[in-house]
Amino acid sequence: TPWSDWCPPVTLVSQSGVKYYPPPLIVAAAERRCSQREDAIGVCSGKEEETDAEFPLSVPDGYYAYYEPQVRTPADEISPFFAAMDLLRMPGDLTNAKKTVEDIDTKLVSTRRELTKMEKELDSSDSSKYGVDGELFMMRDSCHKIESGKYEYEVCIFGKATQRDIGQKGGGTHLGSWDSVLMENGHRTLKWDKGTKCWNGPVRSAEVIVTCGRATKILSADEPETCRYVFTMESPIACDEQFKLNNSL
Repeated sequence: TPWSDWCPPVTLVSQSGVKYYPPPLIVAAAERRCSQREDAIGVCSGKEEETDAEFPLSVPDGYYAYYEPQVRTPADEISPFFAAMDLLRMPGDLTNAKKTVEDIDTKLVSTRRELTKMEKELDSSDSSKYGVDGELFMMRDSCHKIESGKYEYEVCIFGKATQRDIGQKGGGTHLGSWDSVLMENGHRTLKWDKGTKCWNGPVRSAEVIVTCGRATKILSADEPETCRYVFTMESPIACDEQFKLNNSL
């Protein structure tokens, strides 16, 4: 059997006669294991086994050097030699942290790509389109609504201004298409013109006067002149140096 060749354990000896491999601790453990196997049937004994024995239905521990695998414990003298290998295993929390870092890196790449795209779009377009400080860039294509009286009004940046009956889902009266953003009397004014012509009156138009506020929303709607619509809106885009000067801040 294999254990006939392995027992007793062999050590390498230096020229000076000092045993140096394997370490004495391992040799002692191997000698004890060999002693256990010598007591097992047909293991390390060098004796011939009976050939007329029936094939066993179960394998006893130690039969032909077979022992049921056991989990190593701190009491096992060889365990310290495997401690370094245990450290190579990646802990579960470290695996989760690695996955989190990978997700953040993916989002960072996507954000940088989007930033580059916006910078190119801003550089390639007419800067005056987005206002004095480019403030309308982040508001581009956004729409804002307010109800006043029996109507709902909607203005879309770089789009159209529309008047509808409250509850009406589509259509409505065309108040104008986007025209420009100007600084008038110290305030940003957004303008829409060339709307539907009023009956026996002028072509409709709309303008939004923007004041400083924490959120972007329309505060009021008015028609100071026939078919000329004026809205007030508060938005962070108006909280600029001009606002500070106007209010002595």
